[in-house]
Amino acid sequence: MGKIYLREGSYSSAEQNFSKGISGIKDSLLLQEAYMLLGDAYFLDNKYSQALNEYNKVNYSKKKDYLLRLAYKKAVSYKKQNLNDKAINELDFYFSDNSNERDALYMQIFNIYVDWLQENGQSQKAVSKLYEQISALKNPAEKLPLTIHLVKILAKSNQWREIIRELQPYLLMQEKYADRDEVVYYLAVANKNIEHFEESAYFFKMLVEEFASSAYYEKALENLTMLQDNYILDQKQAVLKLANLIGKMVNEKNPALLQLELGKIYYSDLKDYENAEKQLLNALNAPDAPVGDVYLYLGKVYEKLAEMNIDNAAVFNDDINKAKENFKEAVKNISTCSRPDEASWLMVKASSSADTVSVDKQKKYIEMLIQ
Repeated sequence: MGKIYLREGSYSSAEQNFSKGISGIKDSLLLQEAYMLLGDAYFLDNKYSQALNEYNKVNYSKKKDYLLRLAYKKAVSYKKQNLNDKAINELDFYFSDNSNERDALYMQIFNIYVDWLQENGQSQKAVSKLYEQISALKNPAEKLPLTIHLVKILAKSNQWREIIRELQPYLLMQEKYADRDEVVYYLAVANKNIEHFEESAYFFKMLVEEFASSAYYEKALENLTMLQDNYILDQKQAVLKLANLIGKMVNEKNPALLQLELGKIYYSDLKDYENAEKQLLNALNAPDAPVGDVYLYLGKVYEKLAEMNIDNAAVFNDDINKAKENFKEAVKNISTCSRPDEASWLMVKASSSADTVSVDKQKKYIEMLIQ
């Protein structure tokens, strides 16, 4: 009857039936099961302390699958009472024995255990336990889910080179395996964070071209576009333009035009926006400057700087406003602007971006008030 009440969710009735029946059970294994079921009834009835009392009476000394379930039930009972250290200690004992069979249940509870370590401020121990488990496995395909878990922890402490070291061997595997897109994505992110932009773009491009259904596809495409726009250089094109610029210097008598061309090279080919800004500001202050074009490219420079600082609201807002003002000036000086339609469109676009930032600020403020 106790089992029926338990399945039906009548936990109080289950508790009463199990409590009455236990005293009459003589068989040792049946008694252990009764203690476990009574503990489950208390647990499901949110009586975690009483559940622990029953779980502690269980003794499955020779059944390791039961031992794991029992250890996990005890650990969760402690966790539900915010006794986090005791919850971790309960699983510590089980996962310190590397002879245990690593089946699906084992790996599922192990990953929960690692997450608890992190939540409890024991990230280094979590990393150490993951390394132990990874080393104990022979099959790379079995190692990979734990390696991905390890990588996500390492990413939180910016250990990008370590991430690359852990993931690179999986690229050499010939056979197909699950989570390959995740391997490629984290290699791309790690290389980006150590400023290996060419390698990062290579991996983001691989993910975009080979894993169109990946959960990381949109992020990869966004990052690839950003890298190509801001960091990946066409050196051959840049050298050619510089050579042409040197040729112009021989005959060109207008320094403003030379500074404008150099500013364009810094902007378009070298993606060095700070030096582009310097050259364009110098051009603006030089006599006979084509101010419309100078303002247009200054606006483009500030637009790029805003994109690169999108996570810093104050800097982004400042740069996007500078872009807007320079595009306005380009439109005002339309007689010296070679691309008036582009200047007009970019002015509208920058104004929209600035307004969006203001709306987002208002929205966040309202959300704070509601909370």
